[in-house]
Amino acid sequence: MKIESLNIVFYTSIFLLPGFFIRGILAQLNPLKKLSDSLAFLSCLMYSIINLATWSWAYIVVINMKNEQYLPLYLFWLIIVFLTLTSSVITAFIVGAIIQKRVIAIIGKFLNLNTIDPIETAWDWYFSRNEAVQILVTLKDDSEIAGWYGEDSFSSSIADDRDIFIQRLYRQDENGMYHQNPENMGFYIPKDSIKYIEFKKPMEVISYNEI
Repeated sequence: MKIESLNIVFYTSIFLLPGFFIRGILAQLNPLKKLSDSLAFLSCLMYSIINLATWSWAYIVVINMKNEQYLPLYLFWLIIVFLTLTSSVITAFIVGAIIQKRVIAIIGKFLNLNTIDPIETAWDWYFSRNEAVQILVTLKDDSEIAGWYGEDSFSSSIADDRDIFIQRLYRQDENGMYHQNPENMGFYIPKDSIKYIEFKKPMEVISYNEI
């Protein structure tokens, strides 16, 4: 393969890859809508264009330094790769913050416009907040499971598998008081068993004294 061909591959990768990096990071920051392969690619392409437009000045500076022979070829490509990775991460966190802080909705409200939340479900919206709360799960057989949903708990973000893991389980006695079993290491509830979930502040719980 000729040097010119390698350059084309490199430049094409630098243009396309940021979108995939950004979308991957956004998936860790916000629940993303499930898209078809073609729409997901277009989404990545859009993020790549945004990233390139935002950081074009930095690329121009580096390219000009290379054209003026201030940079050897190997150092030029190292800087380009570093710039691509760094700019992708920064862009992803900026976009993620815009989504989490509902910046578009705030602007729309100021302009008296109705906006649609990018988060698809109430499940994704609530659990993406990562709040530690007292949780009460009512199962389909009408039995209840109470516990503490904290940083070591987990709820699935996969649309077809809304299961949940509660890190600390409480038992309710005949007097309506909740007790924590120190030996309990958590409780898993599959999606097909859940009827509905209540979220409570800790002070609303009658008691959860350790046994």
